[in-house]
Amino acid sequence: MVALVVVGGTVIAWLGTEWMEAFSQRMTELTARDPVRAAAEIREQMRTFAVVNGTILCALAAFLCRYGVRGIRTKSMPPAGAWVLRGRQVRTGAKAVRISQAMVATGVVLVFLAVASSLVIGRIGEQLAQDGTARQHAGSFPAGKSGGD
Repeated sequence: MVALVVVGGTVIAWLGTEWMEAFSQRMTELTARDPVRAAAEIREQMRTFAVVNGTILCALAAFLCRYGVRGIRTKSMPPAGAWVLRGRQVRTGAKAVRISQAMVATGVVLVFLAVASSLVIGRIGEQLAQDGTARQHAGSFPAGKSGGD
């Protein structure tokens, strides 16, 4: 199971790196030809990344909260009925409840981080798009002139 997670994580990281390199190259080429379109595409990619980021963090938060609540109810960690590796210590009583409460608290913090980081990523995308559009418009006027003259 651990090997599957390691291999899966490695494949996902490799694919993500390849995608980012291709995206960077495409944006470099597109920026040279059409900065406004490049800015719009960056904005959309950042929005997509913000949604994916928030979804993954919220899913992890839900898992932690659910697992922690089960631990609080059963007063054991891992909770009764959970899959346990051979030789793993099962804690019971007050210590298990404290661990479970920490898991729920971590889940709640992750929800706030998911929302905040997604908003920040979205805002960065908007700012990048505005900067790209502003540069395009700034480059369209002769030196010493502005759009209001």
